[in-house]
Amino acid sequence: MRRAIRVLPLLFLVAFVTSALAVEGAPGYVMRYADVGADQIVFTYEDDLWLVPVDGGDAHRITSHPGRETAAKFSPDGSMLAFTGGYDGGNDVYVMDARGGVPRRLTFHPSGGILLDWTSDGESVIFTSRR
Repeated sequence: MRRAIRVLPLLFLVAFVTSALAVEGAPGYVMRYADVGADQIVFTYEDDLWLVPVDGGDAHRITSHPGRETAAKFSPDGSMLAFTGGYDGGNDVYVMDARGGVPRRLTFHPSGGILLDWTSDGESVIFTSRR
């Protein structure tokens, strides 16, 4: 019990120093729904898709549409992204150039679709739906 009492102040000190360093350090992102490509990582932040180099560096936003983009996946050759987009109240599957651009909608039904992955040849995407 006495040892636990001595360790407690040390834990508080470590937590304080760690939080102070985090505030002064480089900006951080909560990478949700991340997928790692050959040289880029795509992730969702603030309901948009972002890219960051695998080696590190600055992340940049590649979508800024009203709505929500999630669960992006690189195509096997890394040239395209497929993702789930929630725009008019439902979710559908979209594809776009991996560097950014205008998304192309693949699914058009009221029950929506949620992207799972690409096929190994990169010609099609696999998704789930309540259809």
